[in-house]
Amino acid sequence: MLKEFTDRIKQNTKIALYGAGSSATSIKKYLEKNRPDVKILFYIDSYKEGVCDDLEIINFYKLPEYKDKIDLAVITVRQKSNHTHSLFKYFSIPVIILDSPTERFLRTAPYEEKQKLALEVFDTKECKDLYELLWKCRQGFLKYSEVEKYTLEKHGISRCGLTRNYFKQYFEYINKNAIKTVYDGGFCNGIHALAFRKLLPNLEKLFAFEPMYEKFKDEIIDYYLRKENFTQIINKAMWEKDCELEFCENIMSSPASRVAGANGLDIKSNEVSLKVPATTIDTIREKTGLKADFIKMDIEGSELNALAGAKETIKKDRPQLAISIYHSNDDFVDIPLYLKSELEDYKFYLGHYSFDYCESLMYAIPKELEV
Repeated sequence: MLKEFTDRIKQNTKIALYGAGSSATSIKKYLEKNRPDVKILFYIDSYKEGVCDDLEIINFYKLPEYKDKIDLAVITVRQKSNHTHSLFKYFSIPVIILDSPTERFLRTAPYEEKQKLALEVFDTKECKDLYELLWKCRQGFLKYSEVEKYTLEKHGISRCGLTRNYFKQYFEYINKNAIKTVYDGGFCNGIHALAFRKLLPNLEKLFAFEPMYEKFKDEIIDYYLRKENFTQIINKAMWEKDCELEFCENIMSSPASRVAGANGLDIKSNEVSLKVPATTIDTIREKTGLKADFIKMDIEGSELNALAGAKETIKKDRPQLAISIYHSNDDFVDIPLYLKSELEDYKFYLGHYSFDYCESLMYAIPKELEV
């Protein structure tokens, strides 16, 4: 498949690869091995700058400075490929667009072995089937209409009706009666905290990690949270150590704000940079002395970092976990493998709570708390 694509490239061509992701780096490695006559000059990207795989990343804004060096641009990103093609044509640069089958192959190939291992982490056939369904949709082998069928039947969630169900998400496999204290990463405006209060009969305390709560908060939700007086807002990011972080505020969708560099992404054009304080679950657990019964994380690709900052708490308290794994393909395979390697005598489940790729949650439940 890849050979058929690269055979279209003429001898001794000087190439710029558009997109600095896994597809581009895979093509680079293939050409270096199988087409030594071809010279790969650099990557071009609309969002990133710096270095990737020993090659410079040129921002698209700087293309006029480099266009005369390029014989051919290979577009490795299918998203907005028509738009990108037109931009290259404007600068009179010949273009080849990566075809969909080749892109899917390149995007999937680096994960093949780990994905098979991650699949086996889950303890029920239903969860394994769901994992395979989501993976095939993420890679473009199935349409997300198949996911929508699942979420409509399972949770009443669809594109045209209820798009989120906070009274299902985070609760599907947990032992609700065993939870007194929640450590919540990615509190946002707190809407799901009302579901915690409603569905956890013994809930006493919720530690809400949210560095941007004053921007996110909903006045009505905030009123009821303060009235119930079970939530402590921690105006810090949940992270692997106590420090200050560069944060990217998404000016189009504030809940998608994140730590700079999460999922390999630098600051995008729709984001602004700011500094935020960060802390760990272990730090808060030590300060308060309150046992962690339940840890929830949806922190835009920083889950593995935050889990590293909760190692002592998890070891000591054996909490139930609900961890988002949908922010990247790396998270989708690496988080299940990490939790399986770190947690002893736990059962692992998968839930999904949207009609597209978002809101996939991995549950880890201590065997002694199974219901």
